[in-house]
Amino acid sequence: AMAMILALAKRLRDSMHVMVADADWGEPRRCDADTFAINWSRRTGITGLSGATVGIVAMGEIGTELAGRLQAFGCDVVYHNRRPLPADEERRLGVRYEPLDVLLGVSDVVVLLVPHAPTTVGMTDEAFCDRMRPGALLVSCGASTTLDEQVVAAAYRSGHLGGVATDGHRWEPVRPDDPLVTLARDPAANVVLTPHSAQADLVLGAELRVPEWRNVVHLARGEPLEHRVV
Repeated sequence: AMAMILALAKRLRDSMHVMVADADWGEPRRCDADTFAINWSRRTGITGLSGATVGIVAMGEIGTELAGRLQAFGCDVVYHNRRPLPADEERRLGVRYEPLDVLLGVSDVVVLLVPHAPTTVGMTDEAFCDRMRPGALLVSCGASTTLDEQVVAAAYRSGHLGGVATDGHRWEPVRPDDPLVTLARDPAANVVLTPHSAQADLVLGAELRVPEWRNVVHLARGEPLEHRVV
């Protein structure tokens, strides 16, 4: 999620394309301490994160980890959950709760970390996108089913969204006619797609779940829990 936010804010795909494009940008000059050409390709829409408002939709384990990283960049972090966190936890994380409509309206970046549920399938509908502030960036690292690719792609094409990134897709492996894939074929598009690979370095098998199930067994038997903190 953090990598996607940075890639969209800095328009990395477009900037990398410029470096290999066959274009005349003027006569190159050897650089030294007094000679350099800042933004010689005249890129626009490149922003930073310091002072940006980032809205996290679903403040679970991933959301709390992300909030800490965003604080290091000087972001104002707001979040939406089914229930607000306790006040002392909000202070610890440096975040504040907002209703979803308010979050969408104030956020420069919206990060979806929502799990799958009947009520969250395709939640990025037209009303959702319309409530986002013009030029905002949308990052989805939650359930594959939450993103309505068709609507989000249309919101980007219209210029309402400034960038889109997602790690999950409605069909996996991704279909070649996916609307976001179609957009991403343009190297200048501020669209970042990954093949549900954000957790690829983790062991996503039974071994990862053994400690959890062991505690379920302990609980069922009335035995002491492992790693208990309260």
